Amino acid sequence: MSRSISQQERYLQHLAEVNQSNTVVATEDICNEAGAILVPKGTPVTKQVSLKIARHKLFKSLESTIALQKSIDAEKLTRAICRLLSKHNALGTLKLNQIESQLRMQCRAFCHFPLLTQKLTVLAKRLPAIYYRSLANAYTALLLTTELQLDERATHVVFSAALMSEIGLLHIDPDLVTKQGKITPEQWRSLQDHVVIGAYYLAQVPGLPKAVARAVAEHHEQADGFGYPNAKQAEQLNTEGQVVGMAATIGAIYKKYVLDKGYSLSALVPVLQVNATVHPSHIQGAAIRVLHKLSEPFCRVHPDNSIPQLVKRLIHCHHSLCHYMHSAEQLIGELVEHFNCLNSRRVDAMFKQLKLILITSGLLNQEQLQWLERVCEQPSSDNYSALEHHALLLDEVDWQCHRLNSALSLVVRQVVDTQPDQVDLLERCRALSQQFQTPIDDMLQPLMARETISLGIGQSQLVAADG
Repeated sequence: MSRSISQQERYLQHLAEVNQSNTVVATEDICNEAGAILVPKGTPVTKQVSLKIARHKLFKSLESTIALQKSIDAEKLTRAICRLLSKHNALGTLKLNQIESQLRMQCRAFCHFPLLTQKLTVLAKRLPAIYYRSLANAYTALLLTTELQLDERATHVVFSAALMSEIGLLHIDPDLVTKQGKITPEQWRSLQDHVVIGAYYLAQVPGLPKAVARAVAEHHEQADGFGYPNAKQAEQLNTEGQVVGMAATIGAIYKKYVLDKGYSLSALVPVLQVNATVHPSHIQGAAIRVLHKLSEPFCRVHPDNSIPQLVKRLIHCHHSLCHYMHSAEQLIGELVEHFNCLNSRRVDAMFKQLKLILITSGLLNQEQLQWLERVCEQPSSDNYSALEHHALLLDEVDWQCHRLNSALSLVVRQVVDTQPDQVDLLERCRALSQQFQTPIDDMLQPLMARETISLGIGQSQLVAADG
């Protein structure tokens, strides 16, 4: 792909803003694709200059013709990651697995490439929440490479790709990137482009291993075939990209359950187990081992007097989930039978995976319901931790159902677009999406104020992007 003028314009807008506090200057004549000089060497990239450049396709990439007066270096990068970790003790200490020396070495290797430090510096200034998320993901990825015993080359690829995994967002409308709450399908497709944009840029960086670009391109792909941008299957994916993807997954659920809801790191283990098909099994196993090494004992967030209400909601959720699965199986079965196509078969496969998760976790077992009913009738503090653990699993299943609903809705709309007489399928799809909407999220709200920093963009975008 080639970069569009609009993507270039977005980055120029960021550069013009950065220039107000950190001079951005042309290191050579900036020329259009015909070779005519647009901006002479030594010119600061002001707002006016950026507007002039934005109207043209360039002879050379913009990034290769400009420099920042101050860019992040290896020492600053190491300190930034250490400061982030000091604010989040749950992430573990740098001495774990003697990771500190490895971190310093990887920061030095990363900062050997000025085109990488330029992007990271702009990201830090213009999208600081995403910058901090990238730092956290890079540290987590480093822990995973150590656990997996990857060689030095692969470790360099993973660490660099984790830091660069979000740079494509610098070329997308910043209002969309920072938007909170729900986003439209069109907006979601625009956000997905950050993977392709980032990978294209990294592929052009002289001397950088091509595997870094590939890892960024694949870090949102999934072993079960339901990732993006190309819905690749497990055998098509490289290890480095999947390690970066796992680090991003851990970052997203860390924010959701530890920062936002007050749980300890140990709560992330069952959440990962519910999502067992997303990443290759050896990477999944490494992530769980790392979390066990870092984790504190499971901590409850509910006071005892709130448990009876929690149990009642869990019983309601059990019945709703059973009804949802029955209705979904009927609707998806009809789609596959009467409108057999690749997308309907993929939704069918997604449903079967969800059903397998529910069976293996025991969430739909009649024994689970009977246990909940007994606890409701005769509350006992011996069961309280298990109840909160059960609520965590249901919360993650709720996300899996939302994911299934989104995929199913796209298939149904495709069917109705070609066969308008099947419009009743839309109503059935909408009704299905209302059948299992758990009140779990209300149940899992944090009960005390916590000192946090944002490690990501809006929660709806995090769920979509890292699931």
